[in-house]
Amino acid sequence: MIFIPFAAMACRCVPPSQEQGIKSYNEANVIIKGTVLNASEGFSQLGPIIKIKVNEIIKGKNVPDEIIANYNDVTAACGNIFEVEKDYVIALYDTRSLQLTDSNSRGYGFRVMVSCHQSQVLEYLKSLEIKNNIMYQKEN
Repeated sequence: MIFIPFAAMACRCVPPSQEQGIKSYNEANVIIKGTVLNASEGFSQLGPIIKIKVNEIIKGKNVPDEIIANYNDVTAACGNIFEVEKDYVIALYDTRSLQLTDSNSRGYGFRVMVSCHQSQVLEYLKSLEIKNNIMYQKEN
């Protein structure tokens, strides 16, 4: 039997579709437009951490002005790469109800969705924006 490390496999996303976009949008607890203030790299007990200034809340309740979240930075495992001082639309799981322990890194507050889900949410939001623009143009 041969075992292949997960990180060695390439990330393969389902091509974005309306159905996948809706599913990923619904799975996200919080979706924001924000500016990355800090992004650590590499793996630790808590995983890489990202700090985001929230500029706009697209979805979610009780979202703080700044979010600290765990994320996956291994692109081969569908991770995300963030650059400091750049703006992003970011979909997150709300893990504030979980307790932060040595063995539970997901209790940090929030967890960034993997890149496949991020792109599906973004495509879905773009389709809504186009639809809303068309409706606005028809009304005027």
